[in-house]
Amino acid sequence: MMDIENFIAEFKKTFVYDMLSMSLKDEQLFEHVVDDDGVLWFKEQTRQMWSMWQAAKANAIPDGFVVVPRKSIEHWYLDEGESLWMDEPDNWLCDMDVGDVQEVEHKEYIVTESNTLYATKVWDAENQDVISWEFFSSKDDAGKAAEYCKAMIKAQEQKG
Repeated sequence: MMDIENFIAEFKKTFVYDMLSMSLKDEQLFEHVVDDDGVLWFKEQTRQMWSMWQAAKANAIPDGFVVVPRKSIEHWYLDEGESLWMDEPDNWLCDMDVGDVQEVEHKEYIVTESNTLYATKVWDAENQDVISWEFFSSKDDAGKAAEYCKAMIKAQEQKG
């Protein structure tokens, strides 16, 4: 029902509505029924406008695209000297000499999710060693992995 109300509100802003409302009351112009197949408008002009409204809504955001707020866009700059992407180019550009021109590669990233992860070194049971670190979604889980890793190292030291 909200879609119908929005459609009527937007339709009333058009020149077509201005012209039709000269000879038709709103009750006539917007008379409709809703069934399993959708909305059936009794006036052909309203039916055509509804079809255009539906088509416009369906094509507002093409498949495979998303709309994100500008605050979700981050700017990153490549510090080629360090081979690192940084969000603040002043960290190295402030050292430029007067008259120098520096090419800086820039990328914009869309942040679709931002959360805190917890990293710790983990025990690799297959190799009986600490090979790498892993991310955990909770501090508690990371803490358990860290304690297990420390315990396994201690157990190995006591053996050997």
